[in-house]
Amino acid sequence: MKLLSCAALSLMTVVCCSGGAGKGDEGASGAGGSVSTESGGRAGRGGGPGASGEAGEGGIRDEGSVPGAGEGGVPGAGEGGAIEGLAGDTDEGRGPGGGRGGSGPQTVQVSEVEPNNGPTLTGLQDLGTFDVSKTVTLKGKLSTGGNDGTMYTGDFDGFVFTVAAAGGTLTLNADWMGAADVDLVVYDANLSPIFEDGTTAKPIQTTGPAPVGKFAFVLFSKDTPADWTVTLTYTKPVPTSDASCTSPLQEAATGGCEFTPIAPANGASLVLPAEIGFSSCGCETPVKIYIYGNPPTPENSYYIEKTRGSAPLCSWTGKSSITQEDLTQFGITSDNGLYHWQIRSWHGSLGPARTFTLAPSVCK
Repeated sequence: MKLLSCAALSLMTVVCCSGGAGKGDEGASGAGGSVSTESGGRAGRGGGPGASGEAGEGGIRDEGSVPGAGEGGVPGAGEGGAIEGLAGDTDEGRGPGGGRGGSGPQTVQVSEVEPNNGPTLTGLQDLGTFDVSKTVTLKGKLSTGGNDGTMYTGDFDGFVFTVAAAGGTLTLNADWMGAADVDLVVYDANLSPIFEDGTTAKPIQTTGPAPVGKFAFVLFSKDTPADWTVTLTYTKPVPTSDASCTSPLQEAATGGCEFTPIAPANGASLVLPAEIGFSSCGCETPVKIYIYGNPPTPENSYYIEKTRGSAPLCSWTGKSSITQEDLTQFGITSDNGLYHWQIRSWHGSLGPARTFTLAPSVCK
């Protein structure tokens, strides 16, 4: 079932007395309409080096193994090693740049507040604006239930929210205690129904694209009281990049330390998880691979820390991976679809910066 498709639908009424999926009479709504109770069918940052910033402390160290020493000690013979000579390298963890906690998608707990039964949008409980990825968990109770064959006669609970940007996704899950026959309807800003579930199945679940605008959803019980929980998750759209593939982060090789990025290639369009690798000569460890969103600020970064182990100072390589879980955990965002990565040595030498996008976005 699709959520928030915004097709022009007549006001669907939701429940027949028998509990079946019948269809009721059309009700008038339109702009300034009201919620119908008639029955019928049914979401540490920071510390990145930048051009001159200081690397933060407190991240989780990644104790890399001897480069290329996969099973049997044959370079490149480790399991799954796509980057030449890096197959035996492993990760132990990641850390937010600067040792501060990340700020990934928000999780908000909300309790139902009465009155929230309309009959207009202003009479519903307002959940605010969805402009960043977040999950809202609502808990409440339908204190009474009932239906006389033409309309609901019990309590109903309604909520309104605003979607700020097109291209995102909404997922809704409604569940409840006991055997009550709970129904749910989603309305657009004109209080025209755009999704409804009047079956006896539980939980009620749906997901789909979320256009810009105001929306509402209302829970009804056809028969008995019910304690309910609704989880509403909004995933912010990922921008399609038309940005330059050139990063503004500057290289700063010092003290004879040189880094050479191996993969991914500059400007690559990645499907995550994606391997990331480099070689190093003369660089003291631990080193940190910084992953940035855009703009590439210290607050919009995290790092992966790696050590040289027993490899020669001028002949060691390291690899790791970029994952969607890491970008989410550390709250890494991009305002134009572009991401950056750069390596920093223990003494502050900075390697060449490279960029990437998340497929299907590309840079130019």
